[in-house]
Amino acid sequence: MADQEIVIEYHYMDVKGFRNEVFIVAKLKRISSSPVMLGTVRYAKTSVLERLADIFRCGTDSRNYVDFKEVKKNTNVFGPMDAETEWAAYNEELCKTKGIERLDPFQLRTPTLREDLSASRSKVKYRMGIMNDRPYMVAFVGGIMASPAPIWLTDPYVRESALARLYDVFRVGKQGQVFKDLLECGLKARRTPEKIHTEWDACERSVLREIEYGKTPWLAPEAVLAEWSICEKAVMRATKMALAL
Repeated sequence: MADQEIVIEYHYMDVKGFRNEVFIVAKLKRISSSPVMLGTVRYAKTSVLERLADIFRCGTDSRNYVDFKEVKKNTNVFGPMDAETEWAAYNEELCKTKGIERLDPFQLRTPTLREDLSASRSKVKYRMGIMNDRPYMVAFVGGIMASPAPIWLTDPYVRESALARLYDVFRVGKQGQVFKDLLECGLKARRTPEKIHTEWDACERSVLREIEYGKTPWLAPEAVLAEWSICEKAVMRATKMALAL
């Protein structure tokens, strides 16, 4: 793979349900940062670059890597280079862009469902995003968004992938750029740090509860099932788009 092919790019993304709002994403080949809504943080490009770096700080333990390794099995479409070598090349380019020697890896958390914490009033939602005319599934809770899952590459596990990417945000936790941006926005809105931390913890509980419902779908409330239906219909639309090309 030639060096010039590995370049960090910045793209705009439209997310269904966010009318008149534009998001920016940092993209390194097939790995995309979680989106940042323009106007919410001071330096959007810096933010998405750090969010992209956070994915690689997770090493090979992130859902992004799991999905990447899976698609790399198709060497006819995605080239002969093995996943480990190409992932390492991505790391190298990211370090070069940031002007550092190496990315310090995260010590990932294993969040647990604490019954002493109330769940956020914001539930996990799934919405289709469009970037470069390609469809993605974005899972989010409150103002916390995950790395978008490319629908055409993660089907038939689109919702699973999108939710796992959101879970990774909370495995990174408050050391990551997503929380730092949430804190910046909250303080700008004159919310106390305590309230921001409390809402983050509540959103984490909502994600963990969503994961539990995935294991026991017969116990899932109607609102959760409705979100799953929204996701399924979006995937069907994306599939029709692919067939029409």
